[in-house]
Amino acid sequence: MTDENLVQLMCRDNDSWFREIYKYENAFSAWIRKSFRLNDDDIGELFQAAVITLYDNVRSGKLTKLESSVKTYLFGIGRNKAFTMMKYKEKNQPIDSKDFALSDDEIEQHDLDNKAEDPVDVVATLLKKLGEPCYSLLKMFYWQKLSWENIMETLGYKTAASARNMKYKCLKSIRKEFSLQELKIEW
Repeated sequence: MTDENLVQLMCRDNDSWFREIYKYENAFSAWIRKSFRLNDDDIGELFQAAVITLYDNVRSGKLTKLESSVKTYLFGIGRNKAFTMMKYKEKNQPIDSKDFALSDDEIEQHDLDNKAEDPVDVVATLLKKLGEPCYSLLKMFYWQKLSWENIMETLGYKTAASARNMKYKCLKSIRKEFSLQELKIEW
C-alpha cells in the first residue's frame, strides 16, 4: 500500500490503516530504544501518541500532502514526543529526602494543618468522572493486568490497537483534568 493510499484511508476513517501503521511499531521501538534509552512502557506510549497525532493531523487537514514517507513523518512525531518526555522526566527527577527531613512533630503538625485532598482520591474521582469506556479500560489494564486481546474482546473493540489508542485518549483526558484539578489541591 502506498503512503498516499494510507493517508486516504485515514481521511475516510477506514480502520484498515491501523494494520499498515502498526507494521512500523517494531522499527519505531528499536529506534527509540537506541536513540533515547526509554523503557518499553514509555516506548509503547510514544508510538500510540505518534499514531494518534498522525491521524489527528490527517483528519484535521493539517497534513494534506506528504513531503516524506508516512514512516518518516511518524518517526518525526515520535522523536518530538520523546524529546518532550525526556524534558519532563529530567524536570521531575526525584529529590533526595534527606535534604528535606522533618521531625515527627513537624509531620504531625503538617498533617493537622493540611486539609488538602489526597491525590489518589482526586485520580479516582477523575476516573469516575470520565465514565465508560475509559473507567473499565484503565481498570482492566492497570488493576486487573489483562492482556490487550482480553480487553479488546471484553469491551468490543475490533483490534487490540484500537483498545490501546483508546487507552491513550483516556490517559490524555485524565492528564488534562488532573492538571486542572492540581490548581485546586494544596500540597
